[in-house]
Amino acid sequence: MNRIVNEAVNDELVFKLYGLLPEDLALSDVITQSGLLGSLTEDAPSALNEGRVHDLGRRTQDGSSDLYAAVLEVLESEGIPVGAYPRRELTEKEREKLRKLYLKHRHDRGSGKSEAITGMEFGIVEELAGALKVSPVTVAEELAKIDALPEEAVKDVLSEHIQALTLEILREDNDGIVSLSTDSAEPSLPTRIVKKWRALGIGDTYNEVENLLGKKLEEYLLKDFFKDHSKRFMNRPIIWHLVSDKGSVNFFVLHHIWCYDRMLLLKSKYLSHVKMTLENTLATETDEKKRAKLMERMEELERLAISLDELSDGSYLPEIDGGVAKNIAPLQKKGLLKYNPLSTKLVDKMLKVEW
Repeated sequence: MNRIVNEAVNDELVFKLYGLLPEDLALSDVITQSGLLGSLTEDAPSALNEGRVHDLGRRTQDGSSDLYAAVLEVLESEGIPVGAYPRRELTEKEREKLRKLYLKHRHDRGSGKSEAITGMEFGIVEELAGALKVSPVTVAEELAKIDALPEEAVKDVLSEHIQALTLEILREDNDGIVSLSTDSAEPSLPTRIVKKWRALGIGDTYNEVENLLGKKLEEYLLKDFFKDHSKRFMNRPIIWHLVSDKGSVNFFVLHHIWCYDRMLLLKSKYLSHVKMTLENTLATETDEKKRAKLMERMEELERLAISLDELSDGSYLPEIDGGVAKNIAPLQKKGLLKYNPLSTKLVDKMLKVEW
């Protein structure tokens, strides 16, 4: 009998939480049908109807206090599921607390741990409902009234927007290779993104976008883009950030069209143009310190070219059907990526796969 009641309690919490039990059907209805309602105190039915789960631990008429002990133990260990709390009006103090908690929340976008509830992630609603001891329905309704977004969530949205634009740009590009700087033969990636922004109507006020992003577009692309993109794609990125060992030479390439010929093109066309730009600058530069830095960049560029040559010996023949992990592993092993998306163990495993 106790097992049936315990299961009924859990069932209502779970069914109500996921919208499987109508709001007008209370746990007391279930218990009445099972013939157990008469064993509870007079306060128990109201406690069940109002969602006051802790009240279920009160003594029954026969003096027993452990009828729901197992359920209470589970609920307390789980932090009390939000389905245990009623739908009600929030006080002004609670509304302010809700707003502060919401605007500080990261949203855990792309984590795969939450589902959308009226456009908001379930993880947020669940957490806030638990903090305020109120129904998630109440939280969802209150959040809909807030006209601001959490700072970290805004950054995540902008990151996804920039990733989408970058993917569009790489697909539009003739060879799927785009430089992050202006020392190549083509417009840089930041320049192309700004052009896209203007076409979208943002105009010359994209500095507002950068303010929300928390840094300049060029800085974000150089330092954070590939890591964010890799995490977004579960460490199987389709846009790769190739970089020289000191970080002064940076190119984005598209996995879908990355192949042996593209790798040769990167060296013969793009690196050659960077080298030409450096040589022309060096020819007119008279400041010794600046000349020394230019020479360092020339040496860095040469090391990158050598690394690509070593991969061009026929041992690396990337093709889209091989998958991201197999195709990117040799580049990661050579230290040619801005961020390492694969584990060392997986890299070693992929390197043993025949081409």
